[in-house]
Amino acid sequence: MGFATLLAAIVALAAPHPLRDPTGLAFDARGNLWVCNYSGRTVVEYGAASIASSGAPAPVLTIQRIRGPNNVTFDRSGNLWVAEYDGGSIAEVRGARLVLRIRLPHDQFAAPTGLAFDRTGTLWVTDQRSDRLYGYSPAQLRAGGEKRPARSIRLPGGVAANNQSVAFDASGRMWVVQYGRDRVLGFAGPSGRQVRALNVPGKGPLNVTPGRDGRLWLTLAGASELSPFTPAGPAVTFSSTSFANPHTIAFDPGGRLWTTQYSDQVLGFDREAFGDAGGVTPSIVIRNP
Repeated sequence: MGFATLLAAIVALAAPHPLRDPTGLAFDARGNLWVCNYSGRTVVEYGAASIASSGAPAPVLTIQRIRGPNNVTFDRSGNLWVAEYDGGSIAEVRGARLVLRIRLPHDQFAAPTGLAFDRTGTLWVTDQRSDRLYGYSPAQLRAGGEKRPARSIRLPGGVAANNQSVAFDASGRMWVVQYGRDRVLGFAGPSGRQVRALNVPGKGPLNVTPGRDGRLWLTLAGASELSPFTPAGPAVTFSSTSFANPHTIAFDPGGRLWTTQYSDQVLGFDREAFGDAGGVTPSIVIRNP
């Protein structure tokens, strides 16, 4: 091996990998993609133009020292919130800076996995290591520190349910994914009656995300499938040779579906890809350099 080839190999090995165990993702109002990397302990931002086609774009921003980020979401003001699984906390990011961190009760045991805002601006957080769903009021989100949430809801199934994600649909219904019970539960709202239990035996659901068409989309990591369903109707499934334990789904402003992968890739699917149940092919693949 020549010196130039050896040097290129060393540089390649030393090059930073912006995608390292990507889990959560979200789009801001300008169509920029934000991805949290659990193993990399970072949140990275990709410019909208850089993800218009497949490739290995460089992030325009990398936020370091995030404590095992598992998921991300935006508040009404456009600020980013991160569920820090390893820190037992949630954190707010403004611009390029982490501005505050709120520790969940008993943070040495808490493991926040999902988060979502309801219509009132309350931030709801799932905790993998408890049967609780925590709600932090807008007033509580203005300052960091360890604090008791304004609301705490006990979910069915106990600790073994392994609650993963929470989401609110356009009608205000609340949906919670229980990985340990292989199901997603629907409620009339926070503290509301249960209105749906969709069971997916052996498929390892991780994330539920509402789509613009009224369907809710599940990632089935154990089966490497995506599965949309309506609040009262059956689910269908989509598979792909590109899937590698999909984790989280997000929709960009144009309606394209994106999902993170344990293969250190982010896949984008055009709306037209999802017709009848069956195989699908991503139109865009974002990977590491």
